[in-house]
Amino acid sequence: MSILRSKWVALSPVMVAIVVLIFSLILVPTVHPKPQKLPVAFVNEDEGVQLPNQPPINMGKNIEQAIQNMAKSNAAGKDQPPIDWMQVDSENKAKKGMDKQHYYGALIIPKDFSKKVASLQTPRPSAPKVKIVVNQGMNAAASAIVQQILNQAADHINANVRQQLLQAMSKKGGMVTVEQAALLASPVEKETAVIHAVGTHSANGNAPVSFVQPIWMASLAAAALLHLAMDRRAFAHRREKLAAQVMKTVVGLLLALIAGFGLIGMADAIGFHIPSFIDMALFVSLAFFSFFAIESAVFAWIGLKGIPIFILLLFFGAPLLSMAPELMTSFYRDWVYSWLPQRFMVEGLRELFFFDPTFQWNEPVSVLCWLAFVGVVLVIVSAFKKRMVQESEESGKLVTS
Repeated sequence: MSILRSKWVALSPVMVAIVVLIFSLILVPTVHPKPQKLPVAFVNEDEGVQLPNQPPINMGKNIEQAIQNMAKSNAAGKDQPPIDWMQVDSENKAKKGMDKQHYYGALIIPKDFSKKVASLQTPRPSAPKVKIVVNQGMNAAASAIVQQILNQAADHINANVRQQLLQAMSKKGGMVTVEQAALLASPVEKETAVIHAVGTHSANGNAPVSFVQPIWMASLAAAALLHLAMDRRAFAHRREKLAAQVMKTVVGLLLALIAGFGLIGMADAIGFHIPSFIDMALFVSLAFFSFFAIESAVFAWIGLKGIPIFILLLFFGAPLLSMAPELMTSFYRDWVYSWLPQRFMVEGLRELFFFDPTFQWNEPVSVLCWLAFVGVVLVIVSAFKKRMVQESEESGKLVTS
């Protein structure tokens, strides 16, 4: 058959293999995410206790020393530890750090920890507590891992305290009261708190990621259509080309507002929890215009041949956007994720959804503004390309002739 002799038929197996390979690589980061150095605050507020005829006791210091020794041991090993313990002076400072997304969680030893541990050997025992705080809004998956590890750390503290109690009571003849016996099974209580919770109407915390694809694809479609509209026009001189590029930028701004307010309005209507409609709509509009600007800049310089670049950015970026950077391999974290423009939209939306609903100047807004500025400058400068001007002048001569 003649169709079998076509070069396109011969190339089809190669194209299929290339496409399968490219899209298989997209799945690599999600196969076995391994936590590496998730930042977690450790707060030791234990004031210790002074017992009669005994040296001062400070269980919090012992726990702190054990964590420091564990950190040193992990640092000497080949593999990165799952937790990077950050020493913080107080519970208040730790919570402020979590408000700024510095920590995924915190392990807090209260002021009266040693005092209550000592009371376990008295006729009126009082159970000591350790506090576990989980910063869920920072990343739902990473915070779940942190909560599990902090629970294990608390269980380890519990086991150590129980062992010390048994040894102390054994020296006293093994006599215990009913209250002491009740506490021996689990002498240390865990008090767990979740802050910046993702709630029940946020796609399990993935709402920021859910909004990226429609905005990215809408901005790409808008940039391509406006490029086609300009590409089919013949410009008599450079000023017309420049005016057209400025007008395209203005139209992009209007489209950004339509996309931002439209998407947030739709999300609100279908049940997403939108903390502040105006603030979030303005931020999404900024993200749309930033994407539109860089896409328009690429099209202005190399034409619609740049479309595959943005398609690949979307597909390669999508699996990474929902992951915490500490769950990625160093290659994907440093060479792929760090370069994704969509991640700044996700980070900004995460801030608005779970931390502070006010649209304000921060790192995501700053980066998106710079991307928009650079994109607009490149679009306007493209009007002065010599090839474009020559083609426009030739088209103008054809029209006048």
